[in-house]
Amino acid sequence: MHHRLITLMLLWFAALIVFQITPLSKSLAGIDAKTRLKLKLRKPDIVDIKFINAGNWRYAMRNQGSFMYDSPDSDGNGNNAGGIFPRGSDVSIVFAAGAWI
Repeated sequence: MHHRLITLMLLWFAALIVFQITPLSKSLAGIDAKTRLKLKLRKPDIVDIKFINAGNWRYAMRNQGSFMYDSPDSDGNGNNAGGIFPRGSDVSIVFAAGAWI
């Protein structure tokens, strides 16, 4: 009885694997190898810089630890200063900052 139960479970898992793989292979059938490789190596979308509007401040935060430094000039104001106070003006109080650990 125990042997029969194990055999049924193995058959069930094998069927599950076959049905999971079959739709994937059919959907990739019309894609050439180069495109398939690009899809496989595609990097996830990562937000590198975000502008925070809090209180009277407007400043840039980046995912590598720096803040109040707009190095790629993402806001298009012509400078790299990222700490603007009061918000809405062009007065840069802080040029750059970062956490030192």
